[in-house]
Amino acid sequence: MSAAWFYASADGAKGPIDEAELFRLIDAEVIREDTLLWKEGLSGWLPAEQLAVFEQARTRHDPDPDPPPSLAQTPRATLRPSPPDPFRRFAARSLDFFIFQYLVTPLVGPIDPSQPNQAALILLGIYLAWALIEAVLLATLGATPGKWLLRVEVTDVYGKRLNLMMSLRRALDVSIRGMGLGLPYLHVFAQLFGLYQLTGRGITPWDRSCGCVMKHGPLELTRWLIFLFLVLWIAQSGGGLINPR
Repeated sequence: MSAAWFYASADGAKGPIDEAELFRLIDAEVIREDTLLWKEGLSGWLPAEQLAVFEQARTRHDPDPDPPPSLAQTPRATLRPSPPDPFRRFAARSLDFFIFQYLVTPLVGPIDPSQPNQAALILLGIYLAWALIEAVLLATLGATPGKWLLRVEVTDVYGKRLNLMMSLRRALDVSIRGMGLGLPYLHVFAQLFGLYQLTGRGITPWDRSCGCVMKHGPLELTRWLIFLFLVLWIAQSGGGLINPR
């Protein structure tokens, strides 16, 4: 038969209780380290922490297993890139650049092809400027005009909006490796290489290096019509002085 225990409380001595009840009270923190206990055979009342039974009650269970990682800190198992859609991605990027060049052309003027060095510097500045603007748009709004219109979504592996540093890293990588900074020949080669990577591996080098996930939402015909209207309107308005291809 288990020993009969007594414990001190604000109302005086409580008990007798058996060891099973003692363990239950310790688990419930009714009996704490400084709670006085006594049973027959002890010389007097002693704090629970000085008795072996208290340690036995605290350690008799197997340690709790580690809790599962928080879903907020774990990449969502259902978050997978959409099937490659090179044309939609190219169309979204082209629209973005058409809009941007339409806005900056009055500032820089038309490019003179007879001065290749000057043209290269202007293109370099335009592509780097757009990379900065694109990074800010992705970090703050989660989309650029072209990506929003054609429902191209860029997120991290947690399905969250890219932060500014990740957005800037990706935008610069796209401008350099994906667009060749608009420089003749290099520009075409860069886009063909990106197309090869996207269709062959399902992901572009810049998305792979920064850990981005591309999603393509359902696209209505209306959005394509708006896209065509904007491209034609910008071209008709003289916005095609700098070729985004």
